[in-house]
Amino acid sequence: MQLFGFVLFYSFAIIYKKDSFKHMRFMVGTALIMIGPGLSRTLNEYGGAGITAYTATIALSLKTVLAAALLGKDLLSKKSWIP
Repeated sequence: MQLFGFVLFYSFAIIYKKDSFKHMRFMVGTALIMIGPGLSRTLNEYGGAGITAYTATIALSLKTVLAAALLGKDLLSKKSWIP
């Protein structure tokens, strides 16, 4: 599913390369997708035995919080939240 999302966001970023506002939003989307696997592996390696069962949940929660924070920032600054 993440591969599909990455390909979708990256394709839209290439399609909208002339429109920097939309291009930037779609590239941020690809970056948010890429945070999960690296964060999960880092938590597995350095988090200890107690955290390994929750690494996927922690990574998903962090990605959701980051996306919500960026959406909130756009809404508060009255920018278009639709890419």
